[in-house]
Amino acid sequence: MASPAKRPRTNSAPQAALEAVAAQFGLTAAAAAVSDGADAGVGEATPGSHFELASLSKMIGTCFALEYFAKHRVSVQTPVNHLLADLGSYRVPVAEGLPKEWAERLSLEHLMSHQGLNMHYVRGVPLEEPWPGIEAYVHGNSQHNPGRVEIIFEPGSRFKYSGGGFILLQYILELHSGQSIDALLRPFLDELGLANITFDVVDAHHSHRLYVPGVQDGRPVRKRFPPLAAGAFGSLRDMQRFQECLAEAFQLEGYRKISHATARRMLYGRDLDFEFMGCKIGVGAFVLEGHLNRFMLHQGANDGYRLLCLHCFQGPDRGKGFVLAAAGEARRRRGAAESVGSKWSGSAQVG
Repeated sequence: MASPAKRPRTNSAPQAALEAVAAQFGLTAAAAAVSDGADAGVGEATPGSHFELASLSKMIGTCFALEYFAKHRVSVQTPVNHLLADLGSYRVPVAEGLPKEWAERLSLEHLMSHQGLNMHYVRGVPLEEPWPGIEAYVHGNSQHNPGRVEIIFEPGSRFKYSGGGFILLQYILELHSGQSIDALLRPFLDELGLANITFDVVDAHHSHRLYVPGVQDGRPVRKRFPPLAAGAFGSLRDMQRFQECLAEAFQLEGYRKISHATARRMLYGRDLDFEFMGCKIGVGAFVLEGHLNRFMLHQGANDGYRLLCLHCFQGPDRGKGFVLAAAGEARRRRGAAESVGSKWSGSAQVG
C-alpha cells in the first residue's frame, strides 16, 4: 500500500473540535477525514494513518458483493442454501428448537441487511496467533469466536445486527470465485482509487508503518478480524473517498465505478428497527434522515477502536461528510463517540 504523507496540523474548526473531545475523554489517538479537506488529527494519528476499519468494512464488502453478484447474474433474492448446494457446500443451520423451514428463506440480501442470523459482535484473533480462516468462523471452530453461524429468527421478518451474515457472505464469495477475499476485492478497490485500504488480514498489520494500534486496558492491542465483517484496514481518507463514490453512484446512472442499482439498493433505507442508531436500515449501510437531507451512516468498534462515518448523499448538503476514528479505553471511546455526534456536525458544517 502507498504511504500518504502526514498532513500538517491546522487551526480548523474540525481540528479544534477533535482536540476538545480527545482531551475530555483521554483518547490516545484520533483522526478525521472531512469532505471539504479540513481534516484533523490528535496524537500520532492523521487521516492518512491506517486504522482497523472495523464494521465500516461491511459497507465496502456489501458494495463489492452486490456488484459481483450482478456481474455473475446471481439474484440477491437467491436462497443461500440453494446457492451453497449448487457450490457443493454445507447448509446454513437453524438454531435448535426453531422451524427448520426457515433455512430455505434466508437470501443473500438478508446476509447484508441483518435479517436472520446471529453473532452481533465478531471476535478477533491476536496478531501473534495463526489466522484460522473464514470457514472456522462459519462452523464455530475458532477458539476465539466459538459458536457457528446460524439462523435465529425467520429471515426477513425483522432486523437484528449480525456479523454472522458477513462471515457467511465472505465464505460464499470465496467459494464461488475460487479466490481469497483480499485478492477478489483488490481490483475493485483499485478502480475506486482506494490504494490504502486492504482486506488482507494476514499482512496488513505487518506492512504499514502508519498503523495506529488500538488501546485496551492501557496496552496496545492488535488483532485480526474476519475481513468483510470487521477486518478491513486502511486510511480514513480512503474510507471518505468510498463514501463519495457511493454517493455519486446513487445520483448518477452512468457512474462507472459503482452501479446506480447497487447504490440505490444500499441506500434505500427501510423502517425495520428505528431504535438501532435512530436510523433506517439499508443494505450494508444505515440511512439517517434530517430535514431535507439523507445520510449514509455506519459505526464500528473493534477491540481498542471506535469509528464513525457519515455522508450526505441526497439533499441540500449533498457531498458533505466525514470519517472519524479513535483509539483509547472502551469507556472513553464510547463517551467520545456520543459527544462528537453533536459537536462535530456543527464544526464540520455537515448537515
